[in-house]
Amino acid sequence: MNHKIVFPSVHTMGGKPFTAEVSAPSEALAIRKVLEQHAREGKPLEYVQIGNIQELLGAKLDGLKLEHCVLRNVALAGVSLTGAVFSGTTFDKVFADATTHMDSAIFDNVRFVDCAMDGMRARQAQFSGVRFETTSARGLDVEGGRFSGAKSFRSDLTRWKAHLCHLSSFDGALEVIEAADLTVNQKAAMRSLIATAGNRVAAEDYFNRLEKQSSI
Repeated sequence: MNHKIVFPSVHTMGGKPFTAEVSAPSEALAIRKVLEQHAREGKPLEYVQIGNIQELLGAKLDGLKLEHCVLRNVALAGVSLTGAVFSGTTFDKVFADATTHMDSAIFDNVRFVDCAMDGMRARQAQFSGVRFETTSARGLDVEGGRFSGAKSFRSDLTRWKAHLCHLSSFDGALEVIEAADLTVNQKAAMRSLIATAGNRVAAEDYFNRLEKQSSI
């Protein structure tokens, strides 16, 4: 069955939408097919709005390039984004939560350049070699997630909701923890995660002991 896929322009006047005719069992799978094809071919999507996508579990979007786009109401759980580059892109109601290791979003060597991703939710997601460059990522919800080798350049990484998120070899990890939207005990548990090389059981036990002492 053919589906006509339209990504509206981000410009309200005179903008050019992206359109494609795609053969797929459903519109959701047709949209997924479009994104996977662009990722494979390395062709950027530019100045379009991509929204209301909830069926990307298992999608391989490695190398995807979005330039000056808007992602709105998009679920990225279980999506592989290795080597993806988001430039000038806004993340609005984007969710990449994981409930098991099978649906963990993979942000491996992803670059966020001049992006607005305040409040994005990616609980238990895996971030490796991620770069935040002149990006606003205030209030990122990465509870239970894991960062390895991440770097930040002139970006706002304040007020993160990051309880028991492991910031392994994260450039400026202690500053991120200090500026996080966490209690004193939660911040101590995050520092414990770094000190114990990501021993989440030990960090959680430490947090529980701190909470117990605080209640006495």
